[in-house]
Amino acid sequence: MATDKKITELTGVTTLTDSAYLTGVTAAGDNFKMTFSAFKALLPSDLVVVTVSADYTITQDNVIVIVIGASPVTISLKATSDMNDMATIIRAGTATVTVAGNGINIAGAATQTLTTIYDVVNLISRQTEWVYSTAGDSAATLDEVLAIGNTTGATDIEVTAAQKVQFRDAAIYINSSVDGQLDIVADTEIQIAATTVDLNGNLDVSGTLGVTGVATLASLVATTADINAGTIDNTVIGGTTAAAISGTTGQFGTSLNVDGTVTADALSIGGVVITSTAAELNILDGVTATTAELNYLDITTLGLTEASKAVTADANGVVTLDSGFSEEYAVVTSSAGVVSLNLRDAGNFSHTLTENTTISFTNPAASGKVSAATLRIIQDSTARTITWNASIKWAAATAPTLSTGSGNVDIFVFYTPDAGTTYYGFTAGQVMS
Repeated sequence: MATDKKITELTGVTTLTDSAYLTGVTAAGDNFKMTFSAFKALLPSDLVVVTVSADYTITQDNVIVIVIGASPVTISLKATSDMNDMATIIRAGTATVTVAGNGINIAGAATQTLTTIYDVVNLISRQTEWVYSTAGDSAATLDEVLAIGNTTGATDIEVTAAQKVQFRDAAIYINSSVDGQLDIVADTEIQIAATTVDLNGNLDVSGTLGVTGVATLASLVATTADINAGTIDNTVIGGTTAAAISGTTGQFGTSLNVDGTVTADALSIGGVVITSTAAELNILDGVTATTAELNYLDITTLGLTEASKAVTADANGVVTLDSGFSEEYAVVTSSAGVVSLNLRDAGNFSHTLTENTTISFTNPAASGKVSAATLRIIQDSTARTITWNASIKWAAATAPTLSTGSGNVDIFVFYTPDAGTTYYGFTAGQVMS
């Protein structure tokens, strides 16, 4: 046990009264002599000095206990102490003095013993442990300090959940705020200076990670990466001049958002190399078709019609119908004795006579193409007549005579190969009702 012998001798002390003299030698080698009352006057006002010759339990925060007499004495320290409470026990007589922690260890032990006259023990409270004060010759050994509160039997440092290891001021400390977590707190900066810092777990950075040297990563997975300065393989990030990002393989686990231009020599999606040129891809610019609509073009054989597919022609421009086909059928009426058959609207027409009428055509195909039409005429209850347009040519230059019976049906067929200059007319049947 460390002891304090600042006063190397005290003579003639069997009963410490205020008038008793303390004589001795200081640590500096000087002789001194003073009354006990004068000695107490030198002490701080909140420091209590008591002399005892029997067992005594300390209740004061800061106290000097001087033990006199020859009978063994036990001094029990304050059971519940505040941080930095102080207790000094001086063996001034011949009695064996046992200092008991009163449920709290003293430098790792339940008790300490003073057996030599003028032995002194200076203690300071750490709430869960009494330790040797570092003042004077009673400076605690490293083992004594490390033994505070540890339960391993070695010289570990153990700190309770509510305590901190503080440096300089209250803003810089180490503690454990929750079980399983170690907090290193500083109000400005935490600096780790070492050749190698090995982090074996996950690194969770809530603020900004700044690297002034080189960051070598086996892999990088990022939900969002916003790189706005620096360089990647000689590519300036955040600059105005384009440069190439070089490397053998680059992988983005979620999505890559580029607010600018991506230049690539080759592109593959899902392992499939895209062979289309930029010009070919630009053909799709502005296309609003759906997937189903684009699939209409998924033709098995060009020129052969298929269900729910676009109609195409073969290499010779021929369209082969694999199934039947339907045409538009238009019912037309007369206005002011005129009926106009618009060949863009339909190829099959029907007209019920309500007056004497002139028949003509509009919008035929261009010359060299053929427009054809069929016309069904239904006779009125009063026999009506039709004046055929002069461009219509009939066999033997003789126009047909309409059936005159009420509701009689006559069928006529026309076609023109010269943009409507000439329409060839044929009677397909009469009185078909």
